[in-house]
Amino acid sequence: MKKLFFGFFGLLIFSACNDSGTSRSLYTDIGTSSPSLKIDPQNWGGDFTINIWKTQHISHEKILYTLLSWYGDKPVGFYLILRKPEGKSIFVNHGATFKPMGDTSNHFLAVLAKIYGIRRSNLGFADSVVATYANLSDMADTQTPGNWAAAQTKLFFGDGSVELYMNIDQRAGTISFPEKDSANRAGLIDAFSRDIKR
Repeated sequence: MKKLFFGFFGLLIFSACNDSGTSRSLYTDIGTSSPSLKIDPQNWGGDFTINIWKTQHISHEKILYTLLSWYGDKPVGFYLILRKPEGKSIFVNHGATFKPMGDTSNHFLAVLAKIYGIRRSNLGFADSVVATYANLSDMADTQTPGNWAAAQTKLFFGDGSVELYMNIDQRAGTISFPEKDSANRAGLIDAFSRDIKR
């Protein structure tokens, strides 16, 4: 009887902490006044900017960003964990991890596919998406006239052939993801996706 009780109690805790519960809580907490997902029509038209809802230092080397915005009448977003580079290393292997927040992340993936003009069905946000990143700002002195970096950071997914830029603006409370090349769109949707069994 005692084992049955603790088993049931554990199931209740697991249910309370699952992604859909998190999604419902965030939906209520962010409020309708939170910023909308911004789509930049410049370049290839696929650049997007999402709101930093919360920042947590989860260890001396890792920062957790809760990224949330509205798109239409639905919240969209995901968790991003960034690992700081060691020393003066430009590349950080497996330095960025994207995690889902239930339906909120599934909505984001659907919006991203719409922005990119990619048609997919029965897809949800993957349980974990890991990318290596390079500090582009460390490769060029942006204070020196004539030196220019495309973005602060470049993300490499999978075997490294799928790339996406990233800029963190703590003052504005946003993270933007400019496209490296529109040819990466299908690969990015695949990298962030998992099949949903119907």
